[in-house]
Amino acid sequence: MCPTESVRKVTDRFADIRSRYYRANAFEIKWRKVSSSREDFYSELVNEFFDREELSFRAVVVPDKSVLDYERFSQTHDSWLFKMYFELLKVMVEAPNTYRLASI
Repeated sequence: MCPTESVRKVTDRFADIRSRYYRANAFEIKWRKVSSSREDFYSELVNEFFDREELSFRAVVVPDKSVLDYERFSQTHDSWLFKMYFELLKVMVEAPNTYRLASI
């Protein structure tokens, strides 16, 4: 979570880090597999994130998606994913405030 007035500063800083390691600035940063050759890059990103007081972090951890039983709950992977987004966000938002949801 990031206050609106800090978004540009934060995204610019992450873009700076990415551009120092990679020429293409448009690739998606993946956390699923981090190779040892990219360890410095990911370490710097994580450190930058947690060093910024204006950022906060919340996660829903699913240890093994392969055991999910979509049929039992009459859902698809996509509907399950939207439920997880809801679980993630429901304690972070309060009425009557307004929020902008974005992925960086």
